[in-house]
Amino acid sequence: MSESPRWVSPRQEPAIGLGEYLWMLIRNWWILLVIAALLSAAGYTWATYQYPSYSASAVLMVNPSSTPGQIDPRYLQVANSMIGTYQEIITSQPVLSNVAKEIGWKGRISALKDHFDAKNPINTQLLEINATFNDPQTSVKALNALIQGFYSWYSQRLRADIQSDLQQLNREIAQASAQVDDARAVYREALRSADSSTPAGRQEVRQAQLALAQANNTYQGLLQQRRDLQVQILSPDLGITTIIPAHLSGSPSRSSKILNTLAGLLIGLGLGSVLSVVKERARRRVFSKSQVEQYLGVQVLGDVKLSRFRRLDVESLSRTPSVRLIAAKIRRDLLGSEDRVGTVSTTEDTDQQVKVAAAIAKAMSYTASRVLLVECATKKPALTKVFDQDNDKHLRVGDSSPAVVSSIENLDLMLVPPASNSRDFSDLALHNLISDTKDVASFALLYIADPINNTNSDLLAGNKVDCCVIVTQRNKTLLSKLEETARYLDIMGCYVAGIVLVRETLL
Repeated sequence: MSESPRWVSPRQEPAIGLGEYLWMLIRNWWILLVIAALLSAAGYTWATYQYPSYSASAVLMVNPSSTPGQIDPRYLQVANSMIGTYQEIITSQPVLSNVAKEIGWKGRISALKDHFDAKNPINTQLLEINATFNDPQTSVKALNALIQGFYSWYSQRLRADIQSDLQQLNREIAQASAQVDDARAVYREALRSADSSTPAGRQEVRQAQLALAQANNTYQGLLQQRRDLQVQILSPDLGITTIIPAHLSGSPSRSSKILNTLAGLLIGLGLGSVLSVVKERARRRVFSKSQVEQYLGVQVLGDVKLSRFRRLDVESLSRTPSVRLIAAKIRRDLLGSEDRVGTVSTTEDTDQQVKVAAAIAKAMSYTASRVLLVECATKKPALTKVFDQDNDKHLRVGDSSPAVVSSIENLDLMLVPPASNSRDFSDLALHNLISDTKDVASFALLYIADPINNTNSDLLAGNKVDCCVIVTQRNKTLLSKLEETARYLDIMGCYVAGIVLVRETLL
């Protein structure tokens, strides 16, 4: 018998496609349903018992001109830049601290800021301020306190700036006074020393007189600026006018029950989807032909569909096109000539996988001389039970030695009892068993359910098997379980040549 190529260890786990993500959600529909229902109920309850909110609004106009209440085009650019600054200042901590004192706010200042909103309508010099609280009087009171606090804080800043300007102006006035004294001294000296009868003398007196007048005008101008600043420091011009005082705007508002319920539903579906994907990625399942072939590097021989509500017996299932095609591939491509030994294993001992394994053997018997199907049973034989149910016979199983317990057309069924129950059979080589039946069989299939946990799977060791086919279930069997089964069979000497996928459908 020629050496078969060995199975290659799994490659990098393939990427998850959209279809697999959708199946993850369908498989964990109950997670989506529970979380979406809980969050929808929470949203509805919150909207039902939430206190109504009252909104108060006021409008300020920014006009940094010399005439309050009038718009000066020269100051429009200045006003637009100042509005952005005022929006930040009006909800700053110094201003909000005054509001907290007025309304008796006991929470954090940063939380109080969320109750206010300041915005500037496009292409206007207006500043709209809104305050929202659960009490109408509190809304109006808080908004008035905010505006007054802003005026007070900004006035203090302006007074500080004016005071700084006054100090600078006083220094300039002192210098101007000294210049006036110097100019007066020069003028007096010119009157005393210059000869007024000559043109040069008169010119010298006139220049000294002009210098004195200029110095005196500068000095008087600075004195006037100081008087103006002294008036401004008592009542600084903020360049802001309240054109609409604080008032309640509209009726009290409540959160919409419908919107809150829908929001809870959408958030729940999103959160449930994330949890479902995380859960399934941690225990990724067999999903598609391309996924298995890319991950294990083993060809998928076919995909068998089993209806959840329309049960087929082994005879009917073996005559379906998909099963017959798989059997033909095993016989033609994997086993080849007669007198060959193959292994059909399942990743789990489930009814669906057992029935497909039996149907494959039955389909092979239609085109072969004879097929011997040997079940290496666990404590509860599954394959013989399937044929027992299909043929309505009670098949007797020996306890100490293998026996042909049923012959169905060209298919001979043999059961090997659990090794734990048979000391005599524990050392019996499989090829001797096959040799004894060559006169009646052209192909022998060794069936092992869940070889990792099967006590008879050690029969594979030391017995040449031409190929091995694994039957597994889509959307149920873990990808890691399939890989572990393939690895174990390879270690035991079985060349894993193909995989059959079983898919359960509604119809």
